[in-house]
Formats: sequence, structure tokens, C-alpha cells
Amino acid sequence: MSKMESIFYRLTGVAGRHNRSLRDVKDWAATVEKFLRTYGQWRSNAGLDVLLESSGDAKFDLTGIDHNGRVMVVRAREIMDRSIEPLVAKTVDDVAVIRKCLISPSLKNEKLPEAVAELRADFKKLNGALKKISNV
Repeated sequence: MSKMESIFYRLTGVAGRHNRSLRDVKDWAATVEKFLRTYGQWRSNAGLDVLLESSGDAKFDLTGIDHNGRVMVVRAREIMDRSIEPLVAKTVDDVAVIRKCLISPSLKNEKLPEAVAELRADFKKLNGALKKISNV
């Protein structure tokens, strides 16, 4: 970034909005990671036992993550790296699918394992992109 761009971003507030949004999205991503770790879904070979045993708590946590995630999709638009918004949106959609799978007994058996795997993969992409931005 040139010196003129830097001055422009500071005068218009772009840099401040970017930094606030990035911090908020990182905080939200930390809650998603906490969910994956709490319910034993961080590793790719993890079983669904812990998640299914405490599905009531998991649904509650997923509702909060989903609700706050919808706000983060809008906030992610203010991040200068345009690849973040679609990653956040996809992660939020994955969270909603898992919540629906836990609510519906018929979906629990057939779609839950692939929904959890998809959330794990999409979250790792998001986390990698956030770390890449933070290191720049």
C-alpha cells in the first residue's frame, strides 16, 4: 500500500472499519472453534457421540453462533480482503444445517456426519484466511 492510499484510508475511516470488522469476525470465529472443540468435532476422525449426547446444549450454542454469524456476514463486507465474506457466509450456512440436523431426527442419521465435516472444512478455510490477513 502506498503512502497516499494509507492516508486516504485513515481520512475516510476505511482502515478503522476494516480493523473493527476483522476483530469482530475473528472473535466470532473463535466461538465457532470453541464449539468444534467442546463437542469433539475438531479432528476429522472424531465421532458424533459427544455432539449427540449433548444435543440440547449444542442446539443452543449453534443458535447463538448462527444469529451472531448473520451479523458477521455484513461486517465481513468491510474487510478489505473480499474473500472473507463468502467464507463467513458459508460457515454460517453450515452451522444452520447442523442445527437443523440436530432438530430433525430423520436428518440426524443421514446428513449430520457430512454437515459436520463440511463445517470443519469451511471453518479451517476461514481460519486460514483470517490468519493470512493478520500476518500481513
